[in-house]
Amino acid sequence: MRFPSLKFQIRAVSAIIVLLFAAEQIVWAVPNHPAGGYDFSSAKIFTSPEIFTAGTGIRSDTARIEETYKGAGDVRIHLIQDAHTNASAQFNISVIINRLLTERKLQTVYLEAGDGDVSLSALKSGTEKSRRISVGEKYVRKGFMQGAEFANLTSDLDFSLWGVEDQRLYEDALNEYRRISEGREKALQYLASADSLMNAVRHEVLSKPALELYESRKRFLNHESGIQEYVADLERLAADSKTDAEAFPLLTDFIRIKKTEDEINFEKAQQERDLAVDSLEISAAESISRSFR
Repeated sequence: MRFPSLKFQIRAVSAIIVLLFAAEQIVWAVPNHPAGGYDFSSAKIFTSPEIFTAGTGIRSDTARIEETYKGAGDVRIHLIQDAHTNASAQFNISVIINRLLTERKLQTVYLEAGDGDVSLSALKSGTEKSRRISVGEKYVRKGFMQGAEFANLTSDLDFSLWGVEDQRLYEDALNEYRRISEGREKALQYLASADSLMNAVRHEVLSKPALELYESRKRFLNHESGIQEYVADLERLAADSKTDAEAFPLLTDFIRIKKTEDEINFEKAQQERDLAVDSLEISAAESISRSFR
């Protein structure tokens, strides 16, 4: 009996692995909602009211609980971490929120990137639910709407969205950026003038080692030399001036790593890698051949 060649077997296995990875990504990308719409009442995410109990919590294809803490009281905070602008994640979050609202009798959902009351309840008046779902889906897929907003727009439950951001802090940051930007040009001109002055007098005011350090640093900052050349200059200047290099741990760590790297026989390491890969290929080929028998 003739068995497939080694090259064919390796290609077949590689193709199967690629297809499996692709299928996994496709499955995870599928939004977890029925094709006919969002029936939140039938979305059985929680099989038990106690969602923090292991094995009875959120369905693994919708979300997963990473961390929990239960205090002495009855007050609970459910923190949902999402993948921003990922439509499938946002649709799953909308389902999670609706189940939390139903089982926990919650009335408020707090959001990032919002300030105060950002509820969309007013948009429900006079608009059919199917229309709200259709429009909401488009905005979610474009990244303009998040899962909590989609739930607020399409759910039959009455709850409010409240933004937790402090608009004043954003305004302060913007004003500070504006102030710095306005003075940027003057600051750059001043620094350029100081650099020109330093270049003009450096030979008169700097010692020979300090001048070497200054010029080596400038070459490095101007990308005229690499990190290895710069560190070599630092090591040499430190030795010449009897400066204890141990006082600069980053420098000594780099030097130690560089010396270790220089001692590595990369040609031998490559040969050992090739031998390891060849042995794996032979082992895989033998395993595949046995499966064809």
